Amino acid sequence: MGTQFFEGREHRYIDYPISEVLQMFGKAGRPLEDKSSKGVLMLPAVKREYYKKFLNEALPIESHLQAYLHDAFVAEISTKMISSTQEAVDWSTYTYFYRRLLANPSYYGLTDTSHEGLSTHLSELVETTLKDLSEAKIIELDEEEDTIVPLNPASIAAYYNISFVTMQTFLLSLSARSKIKNILEIVTSATEFETIQIRRHEDNILRRIYD
Repeated sequence: MGTQFFEGREHRYIDYPISEVLQMFGKAGRPLEDKSSKGVLMLPAVKREYYKKFLNEALPIESHLQAYLHDAFVAEISTKMISSTQEAVDWSTYTYFYRRLLANPSYYGLTDTSHEGLSTHLSELVETTLKDLSEAKIIELDEEEDTIVPLNPASIAAYYNISFVTMQTFLLSLSARSKIKNILEIVTSATEFETIQIRRHEDNILRRIYD
């Protein structure tokens, strides 16, 4: 297999993430059927040592929860697992993200590794995330009573596994444009479509559909 794919938005070939290459090799054989399997990596000689290093050596695994904390909170709040800011902070302490904060603080932007510094960093991250969800009208946050109530968008997002960004886009668009002819434009604004790779020469077909 090759190590690059065509990125339609940038009109060039880019490398697959190392994590995806490792996952592809992990699926080379059929579980419970094949005793051995072989994956062939087709790449230029200049990249050979680079890929051999990642395929043969163990790599540290870091958490990406910080980038997807909004979606994680939406799911937990909609099921009533989190109903206050303190419960959100407590929930965060049970995650792999919390374990890696002290193990690799610079990766997560943690400057003060003391117990107080860690608590402050986590509290600020949780409060900022909850405030974003509240301002987006996805949850109802009462800071005085310290209560969090999921609104309908939170339940919809959690049920259909819709990103917080997409849900916010839908709410803003639907409130500003109520005409049926704009619904397609609103739906195609979903952030989930950004992960769908556009193959080479598909841009002409998509332009015809758009027109």
